[in-house]
Amino acid sequence: MLDSSRTTPLSPTLCVSFQDVPSVVFQARVSPGQHPSPPSKLIYDQVVVNIGGAYGANTGNFTAPMGGVYSFSYSLLGQKHSRDTLAQLLKNGEPQSYIHSVLNPDQAQTAAMPVLLPFTQGDALWVELREGITWSEWGSLNF
Repeated sequence: MLDSSRTTPLSPTLCVSFQDVPSVVFQARVSPGQHPSPPSKLIYDQVVVNIGGAYGANTGNFTAPMGGVYSFSYSLLGQKHSRDTLAQLLKNGEPQSYIHSVLNPDQAQTAAMPVLLPFTQGDALWVELREGITWSEWGSLNF
């Protein structure tokens, strides 16, 4: 049951139509044939969408063009011979989230994580591979 004492009604002055909010959307992936190994920053060099230009394909950074709460998702697929694979999401160099895949020999497993984070203008976000070896075929490394 919803606890109404913990909710605040929206003020009409806070409501904004979507046409007034700039679009910031990106999706990028690591090119097939690239299999990053740790420790390394993951550079998602194949940009699928970059509305608002906030993702840098050369740096691997998302840089917030304005303050607000942003939604992200990132994924990894460890190679079959990589028992432990760990990727970490960092905002301004501070860990925010991680995904970890632990495998037995000759197994494969995709790991993904959705994240909501508050940003101020200019904050940067990127993904680093901390352990294991990834597989990048078929768009398996996404940000």
